[in-house]
Amino acid sequence: MKKKLILALSLLTVATAFAAVGCNKNNEEGGATKTYTVTFKQDGEKDVVKRVNEGEDLTDVPTPKEKEGYTVAWESINLKNITGNLEVNAVVTANSYTITYNANGGVASMATQTVVYDSTVTLATATYTGYDFIGWTLAEEGGNYVQDNNVWKIASDVTLVANWTAIETYTVTFRQNGETLKVVTLTEGTSLA
Repeated sequence: MKKKLILALSLLTVATAFAAVGCNKNNEEGGATKTYTVTFKQDGEKDVVKRVNEGEDLTDVPTPKEKEGYTVAWESINLKNITGNLEVNAVVTANSYTITYNANGGVASMATQTVVYDSTVTLATATYTGYDFIGWTLAEEGGNYVQDNNVWKIASDVTLVANWTAIETYTVTFRQNGETLKVVTLTEGTSLA
């Protein structure tokens, strides 16, 4: 029993010494190599921690999690010749998109517009003689209306189409004794002066 205990302790000592040699590489001067951590941080995500030996480059850089409408990248930090613990933060930048306006027979106040995702956008105005402007949609008919002065949440370049409704016109003819004195055309909602 005593021999088995001594043998077990001897094996444990050898295994511990082997593990210590494997974990602590020696530097050129014969001392243990230091290990540093590089911590990648992104809001709403779990930190990613990488370990690197002193003087080495970190080449195993994780990919930051994408976010719709934004470009996400790690801040610019030198990851070569690591000599200390580092923290690398994700930089999130709102993307810009282009709206192209199709006035659909009318005239728009601008042909194109650059918008920033997640910011408030004032859309172009439009006019068309004989028609009332209903609003801008992503499709010519039956599409959803894109609201003016709202936060832009479309993560792509788009074409907005003007939608119109015809203004009703009426003809008023003034006659006296069978003779036409005057003919007036009025649009709906206007009064005869």
